[in-house]
Amino acid sequence: MNHSRGINWKWCLAAIIGAGVGGWIGPWNVPPTRAADAAKVDFNKDIKPILAASCIKCHHVEANNPKVKPKAGLRLDDKAAALKGGENGHDIVPGSAKDSLLYQLLLGPVKKGDDEIAAMPRPADKKDQWKSLPQDQIDLIKRWIDQGADWP
Repeated sequence: MNHSRGINWKWCLAAIIGAGVGGWIGPWNVPPTRAADAAKVDFNKDIKPILAASCIKCHHVEANNPKVKPKAGLRLDDKAAALKGGENGHDIVPGSAKDSLLYQLLLGPVKKGDDEIAAMPRPADKKDQWKSLPQDQIDLIKRWIDQGADWP
């Protein structure tokens, strides 16, 4: 067989199979970034509805009743006030969910000095009960904070 003329199909087939197998098991095969992790979280579409349903009832200011104060001094109905934080410091640290008390409290109680801050959210009528958000909502809040907590 003269290899200088024409295509050596055996070598082509070996290269195609090798590339396919290498793509499955090769050490250079790095899984792609999950689209859910890479997608930008939209405050108005993703975060605001969670805050409205689970947080605002206790963490807002009533314009017609100034005697009602937000729990722990934290307002989640206003961007500047939310980023300022409440009695426990900065509840939202843009770019760092692990340092954000808001995120930490969604996971469970947080020890602060000798005190323990109760997990959130808690139903307004049952202050001693903790009702965790669904994990997908907690994940959204984490991603939003880690992405910089953009709040238009």
